[in-house]
Amino acid sequence: MKRVLKWFGIILGSLVLLAAALAGGLYVSTRGTVTVPATVVDDPSLPRIEVGGVLLHAEAFGDPMSPPVIVLHGGPGGDYRGLLDLAGLADEFYVIFYDQRGSGLSQRLPDAAYTLESFVEELDGVVDRYARGRKVHLVGHSWGAMLATAYLGRHPDRVARAVLAEPGFLTVEIMEEFLASTGGMRPPMTPANLWTLATIFFRSLHVDGPDGDGAGDWLVAHMMLAPVDGNPVAGYWCDGDPANAVLPTWRHGARVLPAMMANATAPDGAVHLGFTDGLEAFEGPVLLLAGDCNSLIGPDHQRKHLPFFKRVEFLTLHGVGHTMFGERPEELRTIVGSFLR
Repeated sequence: MKRVLKWFGIILGSLVLLAAALAGGLYVSTRGTVTVPATVVDDPSLPRIEVGGVLLHAEAFGDPMSPPVIVLHGGPGGDYRGLLDLAGLADEFYVIFYDQRGSGLSQRLPDAAYTLESFVEELDGVVDRYARGRKVHLVGHSWGAMLATAYLGRHPDRVARAVLAEPGFLTVEIMEEFLASTGGMRPPMTPANLWTLATIFFRSLHVDGPDGDGAGDWLVAHMMLAPVDGNPVAGYWCDGDPANAVLPTWRHGARVLPAMMANATAPDGAVHLGFTDGLEAFEGPVLLLAGDCNSLIGPDHQRKHLPFFKRVEFLTLHGVGHTMFGERPEELRTIVGSFLR
């Protein structure tokens, strides 16, 4: 028995030493400068507004007296950089962009501050700031389209028209169907995939600042587009290839999504996210967009959302995936502008 324990100890010790050597090798081999841009809290040169005591990275283009259009980026946790081509609508509209709380270059907050209601309230504060008593147009992409939908139900009299580009899901039931079809959005843990993800993790250890969220933000952003076999989100893009994603970003907000989901989950495990609450009160026109390259939340998935809107047009775009605003910016700007007119 003592001999067995001795050999077990030798084997276990050898494995620990091997793991330590491998980790050390990965840390050294991934060494290099890894930078993450600062948020409005630390970079005074960034354009910003303050809404509800939170500093938001924001810009507006055009004549403030023109019809206001508020653009809502995806994520949760993304930013508006990849949607900036819509600033080309400024000849006719007052086009407003902002990074939502905890996202992009906006201020990071405690996890408790990330709830659907806090995002809706924040959007209402942005409307207050720019609308000057007028109705606004909303243009939302992905999560931004989900946030826009939630706002339509809670403030139906404040919005004239809405463009919703591939909202991920508008009910918990549709969310559960989506997660089931993608294996919970987790890639298979093959040796090759584990090596790729481990390399990204060790690379993130070399991120130096600019704040306590920098390394985590960098890590999650690179994990999402990692070149792994069986990437569960590959279906978002043409040919199932993440390399075809065209949506440049400044910085991801890694804590927003897990915090929001945790805040929406009751002790019994039930998730409460009311994107369609009150939506029957919105009388304005809605344009729902889908790209036919998107096999995950493309045309078939978006048709499930049509019954939630009283006045809705549905448009399938050919040859584009989920990052449609980056793939064909001029076409999307034309479509959005024509609908808002």
